[in-house]
Amino acid sequence: MKEQLSDKELAEIDITVPYECICQKGYFGSLCDESEADRQCQEVYCLGRGKGNLDLNGKCHCECEKQFFGNRCEQLSACYDTQCDNGGICEDVVDLQKKTVTATCNCPSSLEIIGGTVTGESCENLQIPKTIPKELVPCAEGGNSASFFKKLIAQIDIGFDKDIVELEAIAKDYEDGKTPNGRMVDGWCENGGKCVPEVIRVETSRAYYIHRCECTNPLTDGYYCEYKRHDACSLTREEVIRGARWDEKCTDSQHGSCVDLHGDATCVDIPSDDDLMPLCNDNEKLQGFRCLCEAGYLPPYCKIHTNPCYHNLCQNSATCIEDPKQRTYECQCVNGTRGALCETIDDSCDAFGSKVCEHGTCINDQYFHRGFSCECDEDYEGLDCDVAIGLSRRTYHRITKHYQYTFPLLACLLSLTVILVLVLFSRKQRVKSTLDTTLKDSEAGLSTTVTSTATGTATTTTTTQNS
Repeated sequence: MKEQLSDKELAEIDITVPYECICQKGYFGSLCDESEADRQCQEVYCLGRGKGNLDLNGKCHCECEKQFFGNRCEQLSACYDTQCDNGGICEDVVDLQKKTVTATCNCPSSLEIIGGTVTGESCENLQIPKTIPKELVPCAEGGNSASFFKKLIAQIDIGFDKDIVELEAIAKDYEDGKTPNGRMVDGWCENGGKCVPEVIRVETSRAYYIHRCECTNPLTDGYYCEYKRHDACSLTREEVIRGARWDEKCTDSQHGSCVDLHGDATCVDIPSDDDLMPLCNDNEKLQGFRCLCEAGYLPPYCKIHTNPCYHNLCQNSATCIEDPKQRTYECQCVNGTRGALCETIDDSCDAFGSKVCEHGTCINDQYFHRGFSCECDEDYEGLDCDVAIGLSRRTYHRITKHYQYTFPLLACLLSLTVILVLVLFSRKQRVKSTLDTTLKDSEAGLSTTVTSTATGTATTTTTTQNS
């Protein structure tokens, strides 16, 4: 008979019990911890052009990708493909009437220390005074980066500490992967890099005339082209700094490897079992060939005809229609789609949306990745208008949906309520004041009557005695 386990042994037993959360309607995720609002914010609100995040008040905010901007990343930035030279800052100018976005380069008004101006649509025109000292001219023959930055920083006023810190960081931006805390000492650039004068803007928006290095060798990088790789698959300077590994150059080293082709790093996939052709069987080995059959024909010799709709290429829910005579097929498109394979969608609502928006109205919307959005009925919400809402939420939705009518009405009702309260309060005060006055008058009248009566008696008595 097996001995009973001790409490210590029982405590060391680790049992994994698999489970699955079946979410109620309106909730998602492996733990049902994502609401419909989370789903809409993350998947829909930012139109697939950014990342959505809900704040504590339940409002969705978008972190747009570089080429988009706007509350919902709905605007395509013209600045994404526009380069401003010499410290120019690109600004997207939106014309709501013409519905256009134009890129405009805002050039620096002047250059610090040496003077000079920057003009042009792309800030490409740079005018530098001829009287500036040679040691403040970047890329000057006989000069070097270390002494240039030292002289330039020494000219900056003490009040501009942020400028000094930022320029010192550029001067020390040297990492060759060999020498800790290295520094550019001789010349302007290393490893054949080309020195190019340019204007930069620091955080304070002040502009300075410095230099940069154009690395002519694709295996070199860094501010001074100081970092040189062995080959294209070696780690770059940025990858070394953030602690990346060589085997991470491709997403998964088990399924791909990095190959240096003509100086460019290329990830070559290792084919999976699904991608490999099955091994030849004995018959194929004997005949020395294999037939690869088109749709509608069966191996080994592609002579036996089968239903051509088998493995058909119809798209977007189209129906495959067999043509027995031609031994081929046609695609019968659903409404809103067209093309030989029904590959083109002209009306997403007609094709799919009207069926999806069961409790709402489908609207063709190019901003949504699926081509349409659902405008829900008053009693429903959600991406597909499939989540019924309670009475309180329903009331809120009705009020906010027709805000142009409900908000003024609510304001009037609130104003009338305040006025009514003030009137009632005023009347109450007036009545109280009237009662107080009446009470005082009554008390005063009673006192006068008593006094008059007493006086009249005395007079009468006096008159009688005189008689």
